[in-house]
Amino acid sequence: MAKNRYLDEFMKTFPYEGLTYDDVTLVTQYADFLPDDTSLETQLTSRQKMNIPFISAAMDTVTEAPMAIAMALAGGIGVIHKNLENDEQAAQVAKVKNYLNGLIAKPVCFHANDDISFLRAEKKRMGLKFNGFPVLDDQDRLVGMITSSDMRYAPMTAAKLSDVMTAATITAKPGTSLKKAYEIMRANKIGKLPLVDKAGRDTRR
Repeated sequence: MAKNRYLDEFMKTFPYEGLTYDDVTLVTQYADFLPDDTSLETQLTSRQKMNIPFISAAMDTVTEAPMAIAMALAGGIGVIHKNLENDEQAAQVAKVKNYLNGLIAKPVCFHANDDISFLRAEKKRMGLKFNGFPVLDDQDRLVGMITSSDMRYAPMTAAKLSDVMTAATITAKPGTSLKKAYEIMRANKIGKLPLVDKAGRDTRR
């Protein structure tokens, strides 16, 4: 980036002066390079780089998971604010880190003997917006999946998840690649693919 000698002289005159948006005016000038030849990459820390030099403020009215995700997608970074309980702050960070992760490391699971009302209450308590949960038996083996359709069309007499869950669950082996998993999901028209071992245990992925 070309230096402006007038700005350099100004900053030397006021070495402790800070600048805000209103103090800076960008003037378009001739450049002997093309846009594709430019790079806005910035070294944020000794190990972390950003594609654009923009950081959203660590304020409770500015940056939580949605803003941090949007900033990351644009090439910048968002700093989750600290005006949260420790668990909630960690949960916000986890949402950002797992946004583009095709594998769910710790899925929310329920048991076949759980009441339908318990699932609805837990979903509300945790603020979950998605549907589709693995259903396990009392030995934590996968026995089915509960979907939004299962819940929506559950008979009035149904009380347990075992009464409404989809028992014929399509699964894959642990270690299945994302590409292969996607092919299986498309072929079977399903939104989630549990990875289970030979014993039928959910691998928590």
